[in-house]
Amino acid sequence: IYPYSKRLKKSIIERFGRSMNHFASYWEYQNAIERKDLFYANHFVYRALINMVQVIHALNDTYYTGDKQITRKLAALPYCPAALLDNLSFLLSAPYDSKELERQRVLLSAIVDELNVKCGALVWDEV
Repeated sequence: IYPYSKRLKKSIIERFGRSMNHFASYWEYQNAIERKDLFYANHFVYRALINMVQVIHALNDTYYTGDKQITRKLAALPYCPAALLDNLSFLLSAPYDSKELERQRVLLSAIVDELNVKCGALVWDEV
């Protein structure tokens, strides 16, 4: 449906932005890293990434059409955090080393912070 609705954009950013922040900063995520709990730690990474991709598409007034060829699709958007594109394979990996898991968390948090700044700069006129 075109044009991309501002009401839809705001709704997606609010809904998926909350989840993106929650999964990236949840205390249990840090705890899973310390315990080297791969399944649980990666659960938080994947959930944050899925929500992040929704927010990125909304910021670009573009509909999310699925994750096939996601790197190519994200790279084609006018805006996508460079750190996400440059590190997507690493973020989707499941390192066993707790230092690498922590590096994932720090990277993920930095990308979420960048997206929060971008979302916070939006001005909503009577949507």
